Amino acid sequence: MAVCNQIDFSWMETTSKEYPGYKDYLMEQKERNLELYLFGFGGFGQAAADSLLDHNVDITYFVDNDEKKLGKQYRGIECISFQHFLEKKDKVFLIVAVGNPLSIIEQLDRYEIKNYNVMISPYKLVFDDTLKNMELSDVSLKLKTVASLLEDSRSLNVLQNIIESWYKVSYNKELFLEIYEGNQYFCKDIISLDENSVFVDCGAFIGDSLESFLVNVSDSNFSKAFLFELNDFTCEELQSNIKQWCSPDVQRKIKVINKGVSDENVEFFYSPSGSSSSVRGGGYFKS
Repeated sequence: MAVCNQIDFSWMETTSKEYPGYKDYLMEQKERNLELYLFGFGGFGQAAADSLLDHNVDITYFVDNDEKKLGKQYRGIECISFQHFLEKKDKVFLIVAVGNPLSIIEQLDRYEIKNYNVMISPYKLVFDDTLKNMELSDVSLKLKTVASLLEDSRSLNVLQNIIESWYKVSYNKELFLEIYEGNQYFCKDIISLDENSVFVDCGAFIGDSLESFLVNVSDSNFSKAFLFELNDFTCEELQSNIKQWCSPDVQRKIKVINKGVSDENVEFFYSPSGSSSSVRGGGYFKS
């Protein structure tokens, strides 16, 4: 527990030895002759697909309740209806990949679906890789540094719960409810949006943050939105989503810029990978 801006990380060594890794867990499901489906065709689900495919974990279908998304594809994976999934449910292991999974879990429980797991983060496999390549003492030292920067018990509790989730395969509802913030970027007691608001997103991905912004702006009553996205393929997805989500009047207020953002004018190499694209020395696209 958090005491005086410190968190006890002594449990990590034992827990890390017992943790099988999320990829191994999913491979166990495939060994049971179950196909892997992703529930959620939004930004979270597509980011999860990026991570899974990059780790050689095949996904057969997306599943979504939104009829507008049915038949669409991301990285060659088609989105099907929940009813279509039910026809094959006995041969499927479902990975729930949405920001707030509570309503989806209730839906699955109503239909007595047992073969499913909630992916706590689309970057779960990336976390696993990072932790495997670091000494636990180094991880603990970095986390203590982060904890020392936090001043309130709420923030420390969030950090503690996030760290615990790194070493868990299964979703923990209690941990989730303790730290979940439904309106992550636009908390109404902090952010006030009106007709003069200008939204700038540096790394807009497919528009998941824009979608949240539009929900929080009353009647899409804002001034301008500037969306920077470096990845050409993702930028196309972003522009397609804007056309689906927004009326022509709202579209005219949104400018998509197919560039990255930096504090200097330089050429660099980057690695495009959906929501986890990165700028690094080993990149293979020049910009």
